[in-house]
Amino acid sequence: MGVGLEGRRVRLDRIRAQHVPTLWEMAQSRDWLLAGRGLDLEAFAMHLWSTSPVQSSVIRRDTDEVIGFVRGDRWDLRSRTIEVVLGVAPSHWKLVWPLEGVVIFCDYLLRGLGMRKLYFELRPASVQALGSWVERRCVREWVKVGEVLSPEGELEDVEVWSLSELNQDRVDRLLGRASSGPA
Repeated sequence: MGVGLEGRRVRLDRIRAQHVPTLWEMAQSRDWLLAGRGLDLEAFAMHLWSTSPVQSSVIRRDTDEVIGFVRGDRWDLRSRTIEVVLGVAPSHWKLVWPLEGVVIFCDYLLRGLGMRKLYFELRPASVQALGSWVERRCVREWVKVGEVLSPEGELEDVEVWSLSELNQDRVDRLLGRASSGPA
């Protein structure tokens, strides 16, 4: 089944060499997990290319500006599960509409690749920033206690949320189409 990679405000495009400098600049934000790891531009590019075979830049349709990325990590073909990793430009993080790119990517994973369940690992600040957007659409699976260093240098928890093919109707509603049920 073909899956569209374009929404009302954003489109997904495979990560291209010309996207890397913009994504690297975004990754320097203190809230990104790679911040402070000392990756130069070339090492960051190698990290992007080697991390996942399924990844896209999130592009604004009206300006062609790269405003983030989405990728699938820890792909388990047998169980049909995958972790969704996302990054949104700090200037767009508080806005909700850039997350349309994440929804399009989830639709691609569920419908296009036949994934059964998608996982998201979110720091408390991210859950708070996204608020009910995550809580209404996903299921909180578990908490990894003391998992990552915060920008302040303290260990903080990571919440693991999921979206499954059984919730495809939630993805359909977000994309403004009639529900088709499980993928």
